[in-house]
Amino acid sequence: SYAFAMYGITVVNIPDSVRSLGDYSFINFNLHNTLYSMYIPDTVENIGNHVAGNTECMIYCEEGGKAEKYALDTGYPVYYVYPNTKYSDFVVSKDKTRLNAFVHLEKEIFLPEEITSCASQAYIAGAQATDPSHLIDFSLVEKITFTQNGQIRFLSEFTNLKTIELGDKATQIESILDYSNANTLSSLERINISDQNQGLVEENSLILTKDRKELLFCNAREGELIIPEGTTIIPDGFIQKANQNGGN
Repeated sequence: SYAFAMYGITVVNIPDSVRSLGDYSFINFNLHNTLYSMYIPDTVENIGNHVAGNTECMIYCEEGGKAEKYALDTGYPVYYVYPNTKYSDFVVSKDKTRLNAFVHLEKEIFLPEEITSCASQAYIAGAQATDPSHLIDFSLVEKITFTQNGQIRFLSEFTNLKTIELGDKATQIESILDYSNANTLSSLERINISDQNQGLVEENSLILTKDRKELLFCNAREGELIIPEGTTIIPDGFIQKANQNGGN
């Protein structure tokens, strides 16, 4: 009991070797509890009273295990991890439709089709309980594949992102890119679109709506930009972004 009380710990990742958590293990008796999130694996067999202290602390756990029952019974908010599945890199809602955090990050991220929404940028950036280092390095990521619209509504944390892949159902590029701040994705080099995408098309290194009336993104790195005849809408900041990408 009280093993790490008053340490001011903000994020806890319980390893698989732990079998028991004593009462008030991570409580902080100051005016404000500091523990933000805690990952409890299914290998933990006994969980004491108020191990996190702060009832607003997010508990990350596997569905159907003792940690889930404990969190629900004691009023902690619960979010789910699914090891050894296509969701193993993510912390998601129980129905698997909402991205709440990343378990860890690698060079490429593939977002499962079932994920259709995500938490806010600040929430995700601060909720990395399952990463052993407690701080995920978003600059590791160079490629993200979107299979749906709205899977990640911000990309500014991914400072080394070079490629975006858009699957058949990822048809709303405005839910990914924000041209109001052209520097947000300064590392981005290319957007690749599935041949079966029903909302977007690429022509002359430009990403356009399927009807080719609205210009959305410039894939060109150098040379002359040829805007197709019939295109009537060019978004704010497009020319600045095109110049950054090397086009004239």
